[in-house]
Amino acid sequence: MKAIQKIKSTFVVLLATTIMGGSALQAQTNTKKEADKRNETKFENSDDADLLVKAYSSGMAEVKLADRMKTRAVSPEVKALASKMSMEHSAMNAKIQEVASKKNISLPTQLTNDQVEDVADITKESATDIDMEYLDQLSDSHKKSIELFEKGSKATDLDIRDIFISGLPKIRGHYDMVQNTRQKMKDQKES
Repeated sequence: MKAIQKIKSTFVVLLATTIMGGSALQAQTNTKKEADKRNETKFENSDDADLLVKAYSSGMAEVKLADRMKTRAVSPEVKALASKMSMEHSAMNAKIQEVASKKNISLPTQLTNDQVEDVADITKESATDIDMEYLDQLSDSHKKSIELFEKGSKATDLDIRDIFISGLPKIRGHYDMVQNTRQKMKDQKES
């Protein structure tokens, strides 16, 4: 009888631990969604906060991928570009954190599942393909960032608007650098 009671107690403890652990894992993987929800409850008009969260999340992904590419890229030009992306997106994210803190805006603490998959997909490419895959991804992400920063430059909150207005030329410059590097890589491949 005591053995059965002990087994039941052990089972209940294991079940509770599993449920709690699963909840913690789920909470950990959805920090962007959680930040969005917290901001909706804090602000009547959460559009500005949402833009800031999106910009920060995108910047985190850029930094993570760039940090990986600094060592994985084959071309010195791509390595240099990755270093620049890491440095400049880290600086932009620091400014976003400063404004978010001032405005009591919650920011994500981790990459989204899609961002994690994107980083993993690119970094598992073969050495011959990895540089172009990275440049293609940068091109796509910076097109989206330009749209986001253009929208953010019309934000109603002045501090948030300033982040986007000052960041937009940098994002456009990144896009141009990526296009130039892509063209250089294509030209080298053809010759």
